[in-house]
Amino acid sequence: MDWINRGSGLRFILVLLLFQGIQCTSDHFCIHQLQTLIVTEGGSVTIPCSYTHPDSGSEDVEFRIHWGESNDITCNNVREVYKPNVAFIDDKYKGRISIERNCKENRTELITIDGLKKTDGPVICCQVIVSRKDSKPYTLNDAHGTHLLFSGKNEVWVDQIDVIPALPGETIIIPCYVHQNAANNISVQQVTWKRGNSCSSSDYEDINTFSMIERFSVANFPVDISLSLENLHVNDSSHYCCKVRFIDVELRSPGTELVIKDYNSLPWFNVIQLQNSITQIGASVIIKCTFTNSRERDLLYSRVYWKVGSLWGPYAYHPSDEMVDPRYRGRTELNGKTDLNILDIQKEDATSYYCFVVLTFCDDYLKYKSVTDHGQGTRLTVKGFSDIIAFQVQTNKPLDFSPTH
Repeated sequence: MDWINRGSGLRFILVLLLFQGIQCTSDHFCIHQLQTLIVTEGGSVTIPCSYTHPDSGSEDVEFRIHWGESNDITCNNVREVYKPNVAFIDDKYKGRISIERNCKENRTELITIDGLKKTDGPVICCQVIVSRKDSKPYTLNDAHGTHLLFSGKNEVWVDQIDVIPALPGETIIIPCYVHQNAANNISVQQVTWKRGNSCSSSDYEDINTFSMIERFSVANFPVDISLSLENLHVNDSSHYCCKVRFIDVELRSPGTELVIKDYNSLPWFNVIQLQNSITQIGASVIIKCTFTNSRERDLLYSRVYWKVGSLWGPYAYHPSDEMVDPRYRGRTELNGKTDLNILDIQKEDATSYYCFVVLTFCDDYLKYKSVTDHGQGTRLTVKGFSDIIAFQVQTNKPLDFSPTH
């Protein structure tokens, strides 16, 4: 499928992983969709929709997902394009839509749109239709759908990373990317950063009005319009949104959710890593990471990141390639949901690797809570060819040159 998630080159399987593991019933109702997908005209896109609901385990309640589109930045005014109960597909999308439903426990549906046109969307909205016995069906939906951003020779668009985990006291950069064809060379006139519960809500605030302005700054305007945040506090957790003005147009991105670890609160879940791992130069290695979660029924999605060297180090793995340290770019990937796979091991890879997990829960009616935690790190030992021979001869073990996991 010809699609790219937030310009990061994620495979389709990663989207499926993000929405796996949603179990049983929940105390609350929430819907989750990816905020933005970068697409190409004529290509395809697959959009997941996941939900939680108190009655999702009841045999007396039926759930159906309808899909619609909106010309607005939200899903408050939706035109329906697909209804499964009456086999309805809007003429605009006939022959171009397919639906995949995960198992009942996962409460997830994926819509694929083929032959994309610039008139599609631009916001694709998921609606949950709840039908109880002897009562009229009703519709539940969130205000936020999935925004399709078309890339192309004559297109200009603004993009951000979906989620960034961080620690108190850390200094980070929240990127704001301007994508355009080199021939266009449209210069940025102004950038405005805001923060709030979401970038499409009315409660966000201009960062320039905060007393925290001394800790926040634009990296290098107009060359780099990313936001620099110093000495992070736990209450800095929020959505950060960049709005970019060009000569004749103003564009904004759905934003980045900054999730900061709160060491003063009881953990929502635990991340577990092995203390040590060993491999050899030229091989590949899988570094294990697992997490336990007592609120599985309220879980909407999970994301996994790996840092290298220290908890404050660069990324050895990040879903967005732009965020990965150049030494590891193209050499790391997730094995399964959480484990780090490092390819073509080098001597310099002998260091510690830290697994960061961000979980987003349904915390109340259409209210979301994202939390992050990390493991204690795994120390990777890298042995050279001569080291392996000496070790195995000394222990009288047969030589084994297969990749070490």
